[in-house]
Amino acid sequence: MQLEQLIRTYLCENILYLDEDSDYSNDTSLIGEGLIDSMGVMDLVSFVRIEYHIDVDQRDITTDNFDSVSKIAAYIRRKSGCDSLLVQRSDSSARATWV
Repeated sequence: MQLEQLIRTYLCENILYLDEDSDYSNDTSLIGEGLIDSMGVMDLVSFVRIEYHIDVDQRDITTDNFDSVSKIAAYIRRKSGCDSLLVQRSDSSARATWV
């Protein structure tokens, strides 16, 4: 599963409570469109910290990094230092796998 799809799945199951095929693109502004609020952003930050073992600095919690699926995926790839991060699902949570 691609990283963007994993993020969409997490959003839909834990924050948005929408179908994964809902009508928003990976570049849709989650905040600008009112899909998430500040608590949703903090939930996403926790998701990134826990699932990818990334120390998210307070200065990194910006719309440049957490306002769309594409931006979140780019942030994870940049902070993890790996452009080819693939993911797989195990049980009800997602886990990262390096290739």
